[in-house]
Amino acid sequence: YDKQKGKTFSAHPKDICFENYLYEAKLNDQYFANPNSIENSFAQKESEWSTLIDHIIKNCDTPNNDNAFIVTRNEKRQLADFFYNLFARNPYNMEMMHRSMEQLGWHDEVHLFANYGFGEDSHMCKYFDLHLAFEDHTLQNEFCNDLLQSYFYVGVTSNGSFPTSDCPFYISGNIRLYGFIPITPKYIFIWSAKKIGQRANCKIFLHQTAAENLKKYYMDFKAVNLIITNNSQKRKDFKP
Repeated sequence: YDKQKGKTFSAHPKDICFENYLYEAKLNDQYFANPNSIENSFAQKESEWSTLIDHIIKNCDTPNNDNAFIVTRNEKRQLADFFYNLFARNPYNMEMMHRSMEQLGWHDEVHLFANYGFGEDSHMCKYFDLHLAFEDHTLQNEFCNDLLQSYFYVGVTSNGSFPTSDCPFYISGNIRLYGFIPITPKYIFIWSAKKIGQRANCKIFLHQTAAENLKKYYMDFKAVNLIITNNSQKRKDFKP
């Protein structure tokens, strides 16, 4: 379901959210700076995240495992990196980051180099943004360290009808970041600023009202544009 167009459509998973040269910055009209370097750096991490998420889902699906710890401390850090990566790679968030960099004056030196003829201004700014977001790791470490101060849970929906997309919902509050990302229609990874129950790093069962509220927050979140569903019956339910 495309929120901007207000339409549903069918597509192969590889074609969803596809955008040419999203992680590329040009040196000039013909050549890219370090072509495919960022995309290639994702490959190993994506494989590790996929393995970890499959492992977590299997743990959650195991009968009589409702009270077990689902993730370890090291796995929680991996999930924080996964959360940041989805956040930073979202086109809407990339544009918001670019605007923030401009407003904070972080592009001032880039503009200076462009004025001296070292490259086109817009290309150099994009290269700076991409480097800071995905290669420098300063923003990622700060984001993840704040996120790790929150409590992690795997939320379970009773009816298994939660929408999925390519971006996590998040909001900052005081010192902590908190948010969630639906992994399947049944399971949601939740980072909570408040402790839920007696323990963390485990499953929690969401009441219908809580699940509906999370669903509404997710559907209204500006960075979430494409809502992924698996049949036409459910797609009707995901319109805001």
